[in-house]
Amino acid sequence: MHAEKQQFATVVAVGEGRINPEGKIIPLRVKEGDRVLLGKYSGTIIQDPDNPSDNLTLMIREEEILGWVDETPDH
Repeated sequence: MHAEKQQFATVVAVGEGRINPEGKIIPLRVKEGDRVLLGKYSGTIIQDPDNPSDNLTLMIREEEILGWVDETPDH
């Protein structure tokens, strides 16, 4: 059995939600400040081309979150 290295992240921003096939916005469970567990190959790394010295940002879909660390009671 091969175990992947666990990756933790803190959520810095979220969108309005995802849109279902009927066009209704489904609110996200994840919130700014949440600490989450991600898979090794989750998301897409983004870098601001106008400021390459800035930190890299990882953009992911909520479905890619494996779990919450220190969940708040409303999760």
